[in-house]
Amino acid sequence: MELSNELLAKFKEYLQNKNYKKWTINKNINGVIDFIWFNWIKDTDLITYQSIEDYKTFLRQQPTPKTSVYYWKKDTISSTTIAWKIQPIKNFLKRLNMFYNDWINFNLVICPKCKSIPMDYFEEDEIRYLLQQVNKLEKYDINRLRCKLLITMWYTTGMRLWEMLNLKVEQCLNNNKLIITWKWDKDRLVFITDKVKALIIEYLQIRKQPIPRTWNIWTNHSKENYVFISHNQETFWNKISEQTICYHMQKYSDIIDWKKFSCHCLRHSFATHLLEQWVDLRTIQELLWHSNITTTQRYMHIVNERLQKMHNLVFSWF
Repeated sequence: MELSNELLAKFKEYLQNKNYKKWTINKNINGVIDFIWFNWIKDTDLITYQSIEDYKTFLRQQPTPKTSVYYWKKDTISSTTIAWKIQPIKNFLKRLNMFYNDWINFNLVICPKCKSIPMDYFEEDEIRYLLQQVNKLEKYDINRLRCKLLITMWYTTGMRLWEMLNLKVEQCLNNNKLIITWKWDKDRLVFITDKVKALIIEYLQIRKQPIPRTWNIWTNHSKENYVFISHNQETFWNKISEQTICYHMQKYSDIIDWKKFSCHCLRHSFATHLLEQWVDLRTIQELLWHSNITTTQRYMHIVNERLQKMHNLVFSWF
């Protein structure tokens, strides 16, 4: 069967019918196109297990991009990144298996195994130290406020990266509760503190002033009024890119070299501190919006370590 644009359009419809987000759909489509271009596949009969293995070998040799927080630390992309690039191929084959019986089984396509590395989390004094470094490193007030707001909001809300990127101004100014549309178009409730709200207002005010370097006032021509925007002259007022955030994460990760600093690390810190205050798992599951409580239970190892230390301290004389 010819591997045509019509077949890719059917695959896109299949993903849309599963209520996947636009970002997830684009990632799947682009992942399949990258695989097709690599193997110069024009017919579905040319998709074989060996062609997928050759693609994995190619991916393992790809250098770590400069926008990654692992740049200068890892020479090539991680197994997790490779798995993300192989999964769209499996989804495409799954759709073909549903409509065409004479096709390779998508279940036999194996994604690379990813090592489960315990994620670091930050104590309160480490967050304060990080914010102090932001004040020292950021030359302009607009950049300083944006970084402080990103770190503080991540640490106190536990939002995901894409939730932060798509946060709108009107969501934050009404009250101290945010309604975020989550996966499968479900609404998620997020709470923000008074200090975070004050930072949001301060940041919204300063970005209306003349921007650094040119000191010109740029008008917002975007239809969407995002909280976190780009500060570049060409893209000012547009939504901040994931690459920009990764760049800042990499910059501060070099400063805090005793712990691995990342976007998800702040979400991990949010959940850990809730557990340390003896908030029950079911409540934390709702705040993190985990679909399965077993995902939330992975944070329990930290509390168990604290309990063991307390137990040893109390009964150390026995």
